[in-house]
Amino acid sequence: MKNIFLSLLASISFSIVMSETAYAQALGDSTLLSFSKNKKISSSYELNRAADSVSHFYNDMNLNIVRAFMEEYKDVNNVRWVKCEKGYIALFVKDSVDTRVQYDKWGNFEVQFRYYLENRLSPEIRGLVKRNYYDYRIFQISEARKGGVTCYQIKIRKKNKFKVINIINGEMKVMDEFSDAAPR
Repeated sequence: MKNIFLSLLASISFSIVMSETAYAQALGDSTLLSFSKNKKISSSYELNRAADSVSHFYNDMNLNIVRAFMEEYKDVNNVRWVKCEKGYIALFVKDSVDTRVQYDKWGNFEVQFRYYLENRLSPEIRGLVKRNYYDYRIFQISEARKGGVTCYQIKIRKKNKFKVINIINGEMKVMDEFSDAAPR
């Protein structure tokens, strides 16, 4: 079960890039993002910004989606809604954490993605990474939650060496690693 969930999350969970303008159109068929040799993060699709970046009003959506969101996120007031193939994605930033929550067309929670820096990482997960990679600096965290399971993708660096680590249920696995040509 854990391996199935890991592969599912690896294929869909980190398809949304941390920038404010990159929003997912379809989460199901994208691939795991990783560092490229020229330090750019890329995905398997291109966004049609004209069609997808339009904010949606609550009265344009299924009432169950709005209710589900408002019950879970009572104190969020800067939410932006984006329609996707399978439903809607709520986008907001709160306490320096960039969050995306996907609901299906009927208002059922699908998946939550959170992007943040090391200072927002739980002490348990941070300790696990630092025990194994004490010389590395954590510079980006992506978190996906689905079905009660949380998957962390943590990007670390040490001079010119980079690693991408996934952590699920306390188990850590290196997904990708590479080196820059010139050390910093």
